[in-house]
Amino acid sequence: MDRLPDLANLTTDIRTKLNLTASTRRAIAKDNAIDYKVQHGPQAEQIHQQITVAPRANFSLPFPELKPVDASSELAKLRGLIDLDKVVVMTGYAEVGPFGSSRTRWEMEANGTFSIQGTLELAYVMGLIKHFDGRLKSGALYVGWVDAKTNEPLDDKDVKAAYEKHILAHTGIRLIEPELFGGYDPKKKGFTQEIEIQHDLEAIEASEEDAARFKREHGAMVDVYEDEGKSFVKFKKGAKLHIPKAVVFDRVVAGQSASLFLLLLLVTFQSSSARH
Repeated sequence: MDRLPDLANLTTDIRTKLNLTASTRRAIAKDNAIDYKVQHGPQAEQIHQQITVAPRANFSLPFPELKPVDASSELAKLRGLIDLDKVVVMTGYAEVGPFGSSRTRWEMEANGTFSIQGTLELAYVMGLIKHFDGRLKSGALYVGWVDAKTNEPLDDKDVKAAYEKHILAHTGIRLIEPELFGGYDPKKKGFTQEIEIQHDLEAIEASEEDAARFKREHGAMVDVYEDEGKSFVKFKKGAKLHIPKAVVFDRVVAGQSASLFLLLLLVTFQSSSARH
């Protein structure tokens, strides 16, 4: 291009001609569409109109590459070196973390948000949606995603709007939710401080069950006796009591998904060991 004496004017002339040709063809197409609409009716003309396609999930889950059959011949040289009955074989592995699988974790790391397919994957794993193949309540045949609670059909494009807020609140670094842990609340966690008694205490009245419990716990360091049908407990010097202590517990994050992975791994290992 540096050898052309007037490159700017040449390119401007070429672009002007291209724009003129495009505008002429656009006008002809509009005129033809009007003629077609008049001759065949508005319904027939709609087939030539632009159609907006709603976005859908694009999952890419290729099947792993398989080795050729003759590849097993290379392993023949290892025969007899080890006892295969005592070898634990893991047939698969996967990443399980605060953001789900490696696919959804990478989406959050790379883009800071989940794609349609990432949102679908986490919504399915978290039990928010399920796949349906059959007749809906209306009697219509349907194959696709539905809400797990209502069984209402869902388009791929609607999943982010419906579940993304819930998914973001329940992924990543998460604070412990008491309703998911049998009511355990770190803000209400109890602590006790062990205190050794420096002198004999006065006897206190207790129920028969509590008196027996104190005797089992402290042994010779406590005297238990009855007087007029009532149980009394007297703590002696050297007995150790646990007194509630008011402290702030600041560890409110837990590995809520890793425990499931470790449990599955432990079950797999125990099952393999039991066979040998």
